[in-house]
Amino acid sequence: TFYSVFFCSYRKAASVISKYPFKIKSGAEAKKLEGVGAKIAEKIDEFLATGKLRKLENVSVISDNLFPPAEVDMLISI
Repeated sequence: TFYSVFFCSYRKAASVISKYPFKIKSGAEAKKLEGVGAKIAEKIDEFLATGKLRKLENVSVISDNLFPPAEVDMLISI
């Protein structure tokens, strides 16, 4: 399903970024890592510039069945 692919991509990127030995300073730097694509790099740039992610601000209710807390934490940490 769409959500499975969506979370698999974010999970892979989060794993790669968390193992990177340096602080990520830009989306372009993150994009050089295997598993980090253009969309995730854009979100990294947005977060670094604003301290927020617009898409997460629009989420008012998160279902524990659809988005387990660990998944939400992973998305926020990207």
